[in-house]
Amino acid sequence: MLAVIACYQDAFTAMPGLALLAANGIYIVVVHGPRPLALHLLFTVAAFGWLYGLSLAQDTAEPSVVTVRLLVLLPTVVGVPVIVQSYLLALRMGAVDALYDPLTRLLNRRGLDDEVTGLVPAGGTHLSVLAVDIDKFKAINDGHGHDTGDRVLVSVANAARDAVTSLRARSVIARTGGEEFVLVVDAGPRTVPEVADRLHEAVARCDATVVPTVSIGVATGWASGGGVPTAVRALIERADAAMYRAKGVGGNCTVSADDAVPAGE
Repeated sequence: MLAVIACYQDAFTAMPGLALLAANGIYIVVVHGPRPLALHLLFTVAAFGWLYGLSLAQDTAEPSVVTVRLLVLLPTVVGVPVIVQSYLLALRMGAVDALYDPLTRLLNRRGLDDEVTGLVPAGGTHLSVLAVDIDKFKAINDGHGHDTGDRVLVSVANAARDAVTSLRARSVIARTGGEEFVLVVDAGPRTVPEVADRLHEAVARCDATVVPTVSIGVATGWASGGGVPTAVRALIERADAAMYRAKGVGGNCTVSADDAVPAGE
C-alpha cells in the first residue's frame, strides 16, 4: 500500500490504487479460504479508512469528493472477493449435493465410489457388502401411490442407518437404484450376518403406511491399497447376484454369495 501511495503526489490521487486489494482478495479466496479473507477485508477497510483520513487532512480535494470516491471504491474492493467466495461456496455445495440422493439423503452411486476408500486403513481390511432390495416395491407404488413409496424408501434408508449404528460398525450406505441400496461395512464374515439380521428387524419396525420386507445379498472380501474400488465393485456384483437369489426364493431373507441357501429363514 505504501508503494501505491509513493507513486502519487497525494492520498486522494492514490486512493484508486487500493483497488488492487480486490485482486489480492480473489487470490486469498481461491488459495486460502474464508478466514484469511475476513482478515484481508478488515485490512482493506482499515487501509481505506486511513487513506480517507489522510486525504481529508491533506485537503487536496473537497471533502464531499473524497467521500464519494471512498463510497465508490470501498464496496467494489470489498464486494468482489465476497462475491467470488459466495460463488465458490455454491459450487462446492452443488458438488456435495451431486453425491447424495435427494430423497433419502444417502449417498448415490457416485458418492459411494468417492467415499468407500475411506473405510479401508493403510494395511487393508475385510469389507462386507450388503445389496438390499425392497420386496414387491412396484406393487407398493401401484397400490398405494408414489408418496407412500417414497416414505417406504426413506424408512428403509433409516433402517439401514440404524442397523449399522446399533453395531457401531463403520460403513458407507448408498441408494444405488430405484428400490436398491448398498451397504459397505468394515466387518468380516462373522459380523455381517448380524448386520443383515439387524436390518431385517429395523425394516420390520418401519413406521411407514406399508411395512415392507427386503431381500439381502451378502459378499465379503479383503480390500487394500489402490485396489479398493475394484474390490468393492466385485463385492457389489457378488452381493447383487446373491440378493436376486434371495428374491427368487420369496424374499424377506438373506443369502450369502458363498452359499445359495437362504441364511435368514
